Order: sequence, then structure tokens, then C-alpha cells
Amino acid sequence: MATEAEVKAQESKELLDERNKDYRTDFLATPLYTAGDVSQFDLPKSMRPNIPYVDKAMSGIFNTLVGKKLKLPLAALANIPEGVRYIKNLMTPADQMVTDTGAILNMVDDTKRFPIQMGGPEKKLIKGVNDTAEDIFDEVDQNIIDNIDITSGFKYDKGKKLSSYATPEKKKLTLKLLKIAENDKSDEAFGIKFKQAYKNYVLGEDVAIPKDYFRGGFQSYLKTAKNILSYKNKDPKILNISNPTTVRVSSDGTKVTQLVANTAGDPQTLWNNTKVGQPITGDAKKRLRSEIIVGDETKNFRAIKYEITEKNKDVSSKLSTLKNLFEESTDNTHIYSIDHIQAPRFGGANANKENLTFIMEGPHNNLVNLPASKTLVDDVVKPKSRFEEEVYKKAKGLVDAVATNNTKRAEELSKEIFDLQNNFKSTFKNVDFVVGQAFAPIKTGEKTANYVKYSDLVGLNDEQKKLVENLLPTYSNRPNKGVSVERSIDRLVTMYGELASLKGAKLTAKEVGQASPLKDGGLVGISHLTRPL
Repeated sequence: MATEAEVKAQESKELLDERNKDYRTDFLATPLYTAGDVSQFDLPKSMRPNIPYVDKAMSGIFNTLVGKKLKLPLAALANIPEGVRYIKNLMTPADQMVTDTGAILNMVDDTKRFPIQMGGPEKKLIKGVNDTAEDIFDEVDQNIIDNIDITSGFKYDKGKKLSSYATPEKKKLTLKLLKIAENDKSDEAFGIKFKQAYKNYVLGEDVAIPKDYFRGGFQSYLKTAKNILSYKNKDPKILNISNPTTVRVSSDGTKVTQLVANTAGDPQTLWNNTKVGQPITGDAKKRLRSEIIVGDETKNFRAIKYEITEKNKDVSSKLSTLKNLFEESTDNTHIYSIDHIQAPRFGGANANKENLTFIMEGPHNNLVNLPASKTLVDDVVKPKSRFEEEVYKKAKGLVDAVATNNTKRAEELSKEIFDLQNNFKSTFKNVDFVVGQAFAPIKTGEKTANYVKYSDLVGLNDEQKKLVENLLPTYSNRPNKGVSVERSIDRLVTMYGELASLKGAKLTAKEVGQASPLKDGGLVGISHLTRPL
């Protein structure tokens, strides 16, 4: 027989358990914050530290919730990460919060860590380096901050979608960002200026923009900004970006821009519109692979290609054999390419047989990247043309970063380039390439051009050029060194021949990609691509 004290103790325990149960289910069934304030897209990896001392404590709480097989509705499970983050915030100092990536964010310091100085009276709007200046807003803006409800997003309460309102601090920061955008004297669209202001303020001017960055917390500030403009009887559409597909990130990755010249169109027209001494951009560069003579070369690319494929009877015969392996409707451009081993944009000759080779179209221009599951490395590998394009973009960005004394970003790009070439080399072992410093084509005459180092075009000094040389050496893979362009056709005949033999019929253009590891289930010809001859 239990004593009276034991009965009371049991009743107290049951009551406490019931309260805890109610708390757990209510706590997990209702979202604890509105998505969009701070997101993983707002912070680079370097700003996502672990907090093991909190995580260790949280493991006990999680075990209490899940370890006892607490039955929860499906919607509640989705809120467990938010619940964990909520509890962590209760365990953290009041001037900090835990983001959905697990990082501790200093809320007070974060809004002034990257002060932006402006000229004139507006400079008081943004706190200076010493953070002693007070924020100054006009009467209308101050009223918005203190008294006006401005929608910044939404939240769900018991299945109902409700508006969530910006805090005074969010309204204040949004007004700051709008002012920065207004004071931006560039020719960019206002929506671009606002994006750049947000990125600079949160991450800093010299930090690269993470992938999908503006799909995160920025959207909450964008909505707040539009509603503030609406309240002030200004057109919120000014923040919209027309033709968003033309928005680009700068070569060094730190800026967003839409000032991209119209470089698409008829190559000859664009070439004619390019003045002597100007860089050759966009589709005008296609002329370099036709009748334009580059540098001190005596022939253009078209003439050299004709000598190889038409005048050389041995090669011409082998190309006919290759063509016969495919259905009649298959165009040659879907079967092979005559490729630069070292592309001119990396300092290679444009029309020199020693720098040319036949390459299978699959690993060269295929539109599909090779996923990590199909590679010999733990990363995505791009086809050769896109691999070179990515390296070239980053090589130019590295120079741009050095030009602005952003050494940290230059070092990051150096590492990214190394990884790109190493991954490609590890996967396509039998594909020749040489990459390194970026060269830019300059028009020198009606039918002539020359490639110059991008570092010279930008105007780096000797010390900066030395830094670029150290950060960006020449990388190469030459498994077929010594094999002439005329002999390189033999590999294509062999590989496509194997594929046609296994199929027992002629090949189609679609099956060209199957001769490289780009299709589900792997494929034929992979051994030729991933090992030296």
C-alpha cells in the first residue's frame, strides 16, 4: 500500500508529465519564427561556426522528445529544427540569435559590422567605424519606424496564413538600404542597387556572393522595402528587375550587375561595330574561329581546319568512316570538334596544328554536367568547354580582386580554380587541356586581332602581377602529348566504332553523349576517356 506522500508524489509527476506533453505538442505544431529574417543564404560558410556546448545540451532535449517515441503530427516534425533553434536562442545572450544553419549571429554588431560611408549629410545615416553617430531619420521615416505596421512576410497560426510585421530595427535597416540605393550614382537599375546595398551591408563589400543568396533573408527586406515605398506613395515596382535573366555577378563574385552590353547577334555585324583597340566580346568572338588572323600567325582558323579535314586525304578518309557510323541525318558538329589544347584565352595559339586535336563532342560541349556520382571525385565535373569557361571567368575575377586589393577573395578563387582543374583531370584522364592566366582578345585591324593578358588590360602594377602569377600558375593535362592532330582522329573512330558495334546499328546524335560518362548507367567508351592511351 502506497503512503499518502507517495500518492501525492505520483500525482504531481503525472500532472507535470501532462503539462510537458501539452507544451511539446503546442510548441512543435506552431512555427516559432517567420522565415526570411536570417537564412543560410545570408551567411558564407566562414560565418557558420559550430556551437558544440549548446548542441550537446540540445541532444538531451531532442532525446527527450524523440527518444521516448513521442507521437507527433507530420506538420510538427517539420518544426523540430525551428524548435531547436528557438531553445538555443533562449540559451544565448539577448544580443545574439542562432540562425537556421546553427551559427551564432551577433544581432547588434551585425547591422553595423560593415559600415558604408557616404558623402554629405547622409553619412550620419550609417554609423561610422567608431559607431558613435546616432541614426538620423526625417519625420516621415521616424513615424514609419515607431508607429506604422509594415508587412515583411507571413506566418501560419493554426493553419491560417497571417501577415508578419517588420520590427522597428528591420524597418530602420530597410530605410537605410533604400537610402544607400538612392545615393548610388551608378547606372544600374534601382532593384540592382538595393540588392548590392543589402549584400554589402550584411556580408561586406569584398565578400563573394553565395549561390542563391538573394533567395534567402533578402526577400523579407525586399518585401519590407516595397511596402515602405507604398506607404510613402512611391512606386514599389522600382525595386522589380526587368529581364532578370540578364543579371550577372561580377567576375570576382562580389557584385551584382545588369549592365551587360548587347553582345549577342550576327557575329560579322558585332565585329564591324567593334572599334580597333577595343576588346572583342560576345558573339563577335566567333569571328576568331573563322577568317580573323590572330597575333603573328599567318593563317586563320578556318584555313587550318580546311587543311586538316579536307586537304589531308588520310584524315578526310577517316572522317568519312566516322560519318558512316552515324545515321545520315547526323551533323558532323554533333560527332566531333577540333579543339584547342591550350585555348587562346589561356595564351595558346589560335591557328597552329601543334595546338589542335580532335575531341569527342560528348565531353566537350554536352549540355549536361557530370554529377559526383558518375565521377572519380566528390564534385560535379563540367564538359571541357564549360570547364574552360568557368576557369576563365574565375581567372579574370582573380585579377579583378587583386586590382581592388581584395587578396582574400583572390586566394579563394585560386583554390576554386585548382579544384576545378583537378576534378576535371581526375575524371577525363585522356582529355588534353592547358589553363592558367586569362587573356582577352583585342581587335587590331579589319581582319586581325591579338590576345593580351587580362592583367595588362586591367593595368596591374608589377607587384600585383607577381601576386597573380603566384596564385594562378599554369595547369595542364597532356596524356596525348606528341600525338598529331591528324593521328588524334584515330581515337574517335575506335570509340564510336565500339559503340556502334555493341548497338548493332548506326548511331544517332543523341547517343554521342553515351560515349562519355553523362548518362544514367554509365556507358561505352568511358575507359578511353578516363585513362591515358
